[in-house]
Amino acid sequence: MIRVVDTPQQWIPKNTFQYPPHQGLNPLIEERAFSYFTTMDIDSDYLYIPIQWTQYHCSNNWGNDTAKIAEIQNWANELPSKYPGEKFFTVVQYDDGTLVSIDNCKVFAASNSPKSPKADTQEYIPIPLLSDPHPGSPKEVRMNKVGFAGRNDTHPMRKVMCDKLEGLEGYKFFVNQTASLSEVFRDIIYDSVFGLAPRGYGPTSFRLYETMQMDAVPIYISDVFWLPFEDVIDWNKAAILITPDRIDEIPGIVDNLLETGEFEKYLEYGRMVYDKYLTWDGTLNQIAQSISK
Repeated sequence: MIRVVDTPQQWIPKNTFQYPPHQGLNPLIEERAFSYFTTMDIDSDYLYIPIQWTQYHCSNNWGNDTAKIAEIQNWANELPSKYPGEKFFTVVQYDDGTLVSIDNCKVFAASNSPKSPKADTQEYIPIPLLSDPHPGSPKEVRMNKVGFAGRNDTHPMRKVMCDKLEGLEGYKFFVNQTASLSEVFRDIIYDSVFGLAPRGYGPTSFRLYETMQMDAVPIYISDVFWLPFEDVIDWNKAAILITPDRIDEIPGIVDNLLETGEFEKYLEYGRMVYDKYLTWDGTLNQIAQSISK
């Protein structure tokens, strides 16, 4: 069994954070990682830091409680003396990362933010921004070329995307800032060949992985591509990667892939890598391989 750092219990709370909406109160990735790494027999040189970062930060003024952050930082500063010569790892879903620096630590992170200080010996490694699979299944004949349901205010490029693409023939949009979007999102993406996955507050989006799970081709729009497992996933075969200055090119790219039938190759490759690497088990297995002897 993997070795676990002695961690104050108040930093290992059960999840009470409900996001995305269809996730309900089911465990987030930190809680799933805790269950996985405290029960699996893994031979590793790394010690696991089991802090439940998302739940803790969201419960403390969305990570803006400086006193709470300082408390964890002071604790982390003592780890090298408590565990001399040891290496550490932790798993974080929170968009802003751990918000503390940790020496000699691999941070398997679903996002990356300049808000998190990083020690010289600390490495941020991308993992998927995962949620539970959506129920339902794609339609055999899909009516939409491209679908999107979500907010347009979490990053400026989302509004640019909507302004440029909403209203095009074959493009189905539902933009709503407050209502739960799970049901309408499913209705749109299960009826679309491509799904728009623009970055949000963080550099990635749940939409990237949800779209793959729903058997559509994701169009990932971002100024920073935060992509996991690039040693085993060729993301140019799984998704259309678009920088903000290329949003105008999307209709031409989509039409060409539809006319040539090349979109089928994206779907086939996406199914393979999703099932193998981008489920809860697949992701935790990849993390385990990274810290195994």
